[in-house]
Amino acid sequence: MSSKRAVFFYNNFYPAWKAGGPVQSLNNLVNALSDKMDISVVCSAYDLNEKETLSGISLNEWNNVLGVKAYYVHDSETKYRAIKKLIWNANPEVIYLNGLYSIPFVIYPLLFWQYNLKRRSKLFLAPRGMLQQGALNVKPFKKKVFLLLFKVLRLYKDIQWHATDEQEEKDIKRVFGESAKVHIAPNIPKKPVDTLQMIGKAQGELRLVYLSLITEKKNLHLALKWIVELNLPVVFDIYGPVKDQLYWEKCVELIENVPQHINIRYMGEVLPDKVLDTFSQYHALFLPTKGENFGHAIYECLSIGRPVLISNETPWKNLEKENCGFDIPIEQPELFKIAIEKMFKTEQKSYDVICKNAQNLAMKYWAGHDFESIYMKMFN
Repeated sequence: MSSKRAVFFYNNFYPAWKAGGPVQSLNNLVNALSDKMDISVVCSAYDLNEKETLSGISLNEWNNVLGVKAYYVHDSETKYRAIKKLIWNANPEVIYLNGLYSIPFVIYPLLFWQYNLKRRSKLFLAPRGMLQQGALNVKPFKKKVFLLLFKVLRLYKDIQWHATDEQEEKDIKRVFGESAKVHIAPNIPKKPVDTLQMIGKAQGELRLVYLSLITEKKNLHLALKWIVELNLPVVFDIYGPVKDQLYWEKCVELIENVPQHINIRYMGEVLPDKVLDTFSQYHALFLPTKGENFGHAIYECLSIGRPVLISNETPWKNLEKENCGFDIPIEQPELFKIAIEKMFKTEQKSYDVICKNAQNLAMKYWAGHDFESIYMKMFN
């Protein structure tokens, strides 16, 4: 029996990495299903905000990557006719789109499917958190116009949606109506490490880390503001690609006016295979994000045995009850400051327990899902 033919679309795919969580989600999904489906991936030949094509790939031909075929689209090929030809030649039974606001990698394949392939294949669209209210509030005018056109043109007609949890299902139905056909299949993360690497933690000491895209959605400016207002001698190191340069310039202005006893530094970008090592050097992740549909950075920090200080706009809930961090409403900055003070005052024995609880939470998530079966059921 032959494998089901599928074409997956997203702006970024391995070896691209700078677009963050959605790239990890797609990489991990492809890894999980590569021996069960005949998968082709169509993506951009560029990493996020880069002008040079990705190294190690061949243009204008299919590449063998992560056990599947991958076609890296050059800027000159981001035309409807070129995308149409790629889909037609692949003759897929499944088309799987990731994200929303992409003409070549969402709208073109969706249009082609609606008018040519609807009777021969299924189309799934994974919004990857882009319909969360917090995400919609960032540059809202453009997104409202896009979604309005999406509805007016009835591009959503007969498609199937992929939500990673119940909240994303609600987000999809809030925007596209209760009749939207939604499948829930959780994000596939990396397997947690087997060992727990401890770190020294004294009372009156705190090393915080921000590791994510630098964009308004992640609320780095609030993290900076609250740390300065607390006026405690903490270390706060910032890692991640700058997605929004104007936003970053506002953050730099805040950093330049920080008192000398507070140590805030921008440390540059971190390659995916260095993320766990980076987290292991800090006491906690600080990420008061406007919203995540999963939060790979949050999961990976927990998986290495480090607590997280995050907003309550992610799937990671009740962290204080689990004694492995805090999930707090963004509208309550005083609670964030109280949480930072608690971590600042925590001594080694208590901190070691928190670290073990953090890793246990990640392990529980990993062990609690049969990812391959869930996705194969959805695509079938």
